[in-house]
Amino acid sequence: MPDNWDFTTPRLKQSEPQFPILTGLLCAVAVLVTLANTTAGNETGTFWSALGSFAQPYAVDIWSGKVWQLFTAIFLHSGWMHLLFDVYWLYILGSMIEKEIGQIKLLAFVVVSALVTGGCQMAWAGEPGIGLSGVVYAMVGLMWIGRMRYETWGNIMTRQTIQLMVGWALLCIVTTYFHIMAIANSAHVSGLIFGLSLSWIWLAPRKRWIWAVPLAATLIIAGMGVWWMPWSSDWKDVHSIETVPVQGSNSHAK
Repeated sequence: MPDNWDFTTPRLKQSEPQFPILTGLLCAVAVLVTLANTTAGNETGTFWSALGSFAQPYAVDIWSGKVWQLFTAIFLHSGWMHLLFDVYWLYILGSMIEKEIGQIKLLAFVVVSALVTGGCQMAWAGEPGIGLSGVVYAMVGLMWIGRMRYETWGNIMTRQTIQLMVGWALLCIVTTYFHIMAIANSAHVSGLIFGLSLSWIWLAPRKRWIWAVPLAATLIIAGMGVWWMPWSSDWKDVHSIETVPVQGSNSHAK
């Protein structure tokens, strides 16, 4: 386990406290989108209904080029317990990351994590997942290694926290297997691997080339989930439809 590995880079001093603006904004958007989705009902044509539906991802749309749906999907949640878990951990972990690396790097990390975990979930299940948990597990991986360098991360990412998050991920796999709950476990696992790999390469002084392998693997799998899934009949159906010109129109029927 990383607890016993040596880091030659010394811990950095704790930064001055500041309000995590970006983390708070991400949490607020997730709450608003989920609230709109659960309360809009059959209402259409309003801002509230549009807010509740814009984050819903569709595999066909993603395979057709709307890759951005993998990012917007992180703001939509299936229920209030799902939302509470994700927003709580996003704020706890995200605020600590934001204070140390800044808003721009955190935003980039969240966007890439969303695309990677969403793509891996597509590759495994043939359909996109929703929620912030994939990003949360990417943060867990990032801070697991990074706590050796940033003292504030070490205060949060304790052995007990790591055991809790890993145990929860394993429990989710079990509950999905026995059809108790349907959970995007591929997003959890790929997020953790992505965060660990990136953290080793970015923050650790040694053995970076070893962790480039799982990092590349997650990126390749995510890319296949978005652009090339020959093992999926649904993907084949989408990409086997030929465009036929419609006479007297600039549009194409598929």
